[in-house]
Amino acid sequence: MRLISALILLLILATARHAPAQPPVTNAQIQQTIQRAIRYLYDQQNIYGDWEPDVPPHRQVAGVTALVTFALITAGESYQSPDLDEAVAYLKKKQIRGTYAVGIRNHIWAQLPDDFAPRLRADTKSLVDGQGPRGTYTYDLGSDGDNSCTQYGVLGAWEGAKRGAPVPNGYWNKVERHFLGTQEDDGGWGYTDHDRATASMTAAGLTCLYITRDFLHRRRYVKPGFIENQPLQHQIDRGLSFLSRHFQPNPDMYYMYGVERVALAGGHKYLNGRDWYAAAAAHMVHTQTQDGRIGDGLGGPVVHTAFALAFLVRGGHPIFINVLQLPDYPWRNRPHAVANLTRWVSNQVERRMLWQVVPIHTPPEDWLDAPILSVAGHQPLQFDPRTIAMPESLDTAVRARLTDITGAPDPPPDADLPLDDVLAAQIKRYIDLGGLLFTHADAGSVVFSQSVHALLKRMYPLYSLKRLAPDDPIYNIVHEIDAEHVPLFGLHNGVRYLVIHSPTDLSAEFQVDAVREASRWRAMANLYYYATENGQLRARLDQHYESRQPDIEAGSHIAVARARYAGNWDPEPAAWSRQAVFMHNRSRTSITVDTLALDRLDQLNPAAVPFVHVTGTAAIDFTDAQVRAIRQYVNRGGVMLFDAAGGRAAFTESVAAMLQTRAFDGARLRPIDPGHPVLTGRGVIGGFDCTQVDYRRHALLRMGKTTQSRLLALQVQGEPRLWVSYEDLTAAWLDQPMSGVFGYSAASARRLAANLVLWSAQGRPGPPAQPPITNP
Repeated sequence: MRLISALILLLILATARHAPAQPPVTNAQIQQTIQRAIRYLYDQQNIYGDWEPDVPPHRQVAGVTALVTFALITAGESYQSPDLDEAVAYLKKKQIRGTYAVGIRNHIWAQLPDDFAPRLRADTKSLVDGQGPRGTYTYDLGSDGDNSCTQYGVLGAWEGAKRGAPVPNGYWNKVERHFLGTQEDDGGWGYTDHDRATASMTAAGLTCLYITRDFLHRRRYVKPGFIENQPLQHQIDRGLSFLSRHFQPNPDMYYMYGVERVALAGGHKYLNGRDWYAAAAAHMVHTQTQDGRIGDGLGGPVVHTAFALAFLVRGGHPIFINVLQLPDYPWRNRPHAVANLTRWVSNQVERRMLWQVVPIHTPPEDWLDAPILSVAGHQPLQFDPRTIAMPESLDTAVRARLTDITGAPDPPPDADLPLDDVLAAQIKRYIDLGGLLFTHADAGSVVFSQSVHALLKRMYPLYSLKRLAPDDPIYNIVHEIDAEHVPLFGLHNGVRYLVIHSPTDLSAEFQVDAVREASRWRAMANLYYYATENGQLRARLDQHYESRQPDIEAGSHIAVARARYAGNWDPEPAAWSRQAVFMHNRSRTSITVDTLALDRLDQLNPAAVPFVHVTGTAAIDFTDAQVRAIRQYVNRGGVMLFDAAGGRAAFTESVAAMLQTRAFDGARLRPIDPGHPVLTGRGVIGGFDCTQVDYRRHALLRMGKTTQSRLLALQVQGEPRLWVSYEDLTAAWLDQPMSGVFGYSAASARRLAANLVLWSAQGRPGPPAQPPITNP
């Protein structure tokens, strides 16, 4: 019997070894796990500089060394470091014929400088020539065999082809024919043609079909609607269904790495209803041994740990863009367009990024792991009378949000929801939380663009989709773009762009991966810089959305009012809900927020509602009734905050003029005493030390480096009751990157606002003799 390669972990030919679900992990924990795995692998290197076992499997000499070297280089280790230099020298001199060994060695040459190109071409030729007549591989190059060997032979050839090594179409055709012809009725693939389907071999089949779809069919998929009628895509979808049904993190790192290759190739965020990377990474973090090993099974700990290291690094890159998946709609006309675009932008910004697909029935809060949500198609985004059943965990929240859009009462609890309404509610939630929507008319579809206009008018009736001016930041934030070559439209709320729309076809060029018109690609790079505030992109598993912690019991309750007026009084509708969650979790204070007309503030009792917030993005022409209501509320003891959302000075200039000449004639707005409790947190229960604050990059570029708060206040009856911020607070409460916002960082804005609300409700304490413990 042929010896099984040390590279192969236990193939799941029987029931997979399911591991118990592990607690979620953070990006910091993953980085620690990666470093321990790196140290473990170096500790296992022998005195000759390689990782070969004493008795190497048949013709897989250098295979383990190739795998470990690939994993370490993938993790950022330099191939010129003393330890890896020895390993690379070992791999350079070895004449090998094992399919796994050659395939993985080619992964290494593909990551190294052009000096290694001859070796890349040579190994690619060996793999092409070593393909069996039926398009498969066995352990030795030159014969047909099993799907596991075939996967690594094809992956090695793919690495060469991506970098210009010649691979004829006939090679890819044989691979495709094999996997299309051997798929089982349940959608999966087995180890050989006659074995029952397993998850690991289904991952192998899908990986190979994704590769052949790209090399053989990318130009055919430029035509909108073509993909939905292709047998190849139907078989890929069946395979994905099988893989998703059987996905479960387990100790077999060969399997986990195979799953990752499929998920990254297809941009899948969820498998079996779970974030596959988060679930698998949690398993690896919590099961890593003290010495750094990860995984278990045939092949040994070095092989397992190398696969796990590659998994954690490759899948943990930040997400550039999410693509919205809609039921029975051509949302994926160009299946390679976003992948190619993401790779190009990654190269431009010198940071590896990923892309994902997010279904419409998943939480918009989860979509915030990418700063951009893409919706594309060539048919109208109109689905009436179609309905959709939402998951129970989302149903109540979506129904509540529908009222804001439709103006109608919530639908009956047992009724499916209109898909038109769900689309609007879900997308609006993502945008309101700080995300940017990018819509694209495939093939320049006029009906798609018209439906986008209609959808946005439903969601944001106060704002209009307008063509971007030639000097707009989207055209010049980094790259200078000719607006005539890339006409774009934007929906702006006075703080930031909520939506960017392309009525002309950009993605056809992305699909075929040909930079014919560089301005199209550069425009999307500019969109990245805009959406990430010049590259401030969070890691994949960093916190993108803070949830209310149910185990924290609030020790106090404060009622807050927001003032409504004729104008852009609510540019960021989700800001206060985000601030309320922050104060619950950090200050143990429950916040309720109600809205009241500005000219009705005199009806409020400051003892019950001690704090009122007013924001805006443009100058307000205050009415006499509004001025009178402000004066009466403040004279009775109320505290008010006026902040310029986005840092738009016209708003605060009009506020300052009203307060100093009409409401309180002769009074003056002045900087706050640095020792005031709102800044120090002293005497404020649940308060924060804000004696030093941080600002957004855009603000620092305009005003220079400073760590002092610039809050102003107007004294009424001997205490500061009217507070004005020329710098943005409102948008910062969303805690998302935003270009062009002049204001505080999210952390500082949240803490300053929390202190002000708490101080207003706690009897306006002065500095105590002994400062209490405050939040850090």
